[in-house]
Amino acid sequence: GEVRAYMAAGRAFTARDYIHAQKVRTYLIAQLAKIFEKVDVIASPTTGNTAPYIDSRDLDYGLIDAVRSGELVRYAFVANLAGVPAMAIPIATGANNLPISFQVLGRHWEEHTLLAISAVIERQVERTQPQVFFPVLDSQK
Repeated sequence: GEVRAYMAAGRAFTARDYIHAQKVRTYLIAQLAKIFEKVDVIASPTTGNTAPYIDSRDLDYGLIDAVRSGELVRYAFVANLAGVPAMAIPIATGANNLPISFQVLGRHWEEHTLLAISAVIERQVERTQPQVFFPVLDSQK
């Protein structure tokens, strides 16, 4: 499925491409370090759109949609690429009662700041339980 498609696309990259990507990553890390000298966290949307509806026909075999995938990781890739901690915080629901969230990025080794911010927001935001819900933690039952 989707993983195979990404693996096939990855074969098109050269060693020069990889070295360039590492230079971009190093630049991003340096820029974030400068930003974090002035702020405790960076807040942004988690995704470039609301959560997509998954058609029941796609549940068995999945769906490859490069445009949708690109929109979903538009903001999330920054933390992944730079290796900084990030947390998505659900804040509302949009169309079809699907979740909307924003993310906070923090300094290396300061996950506690993200957890504290998330705890405050969770107490302030009224949320509804999704139609499909699996209580995997005892505290959520």
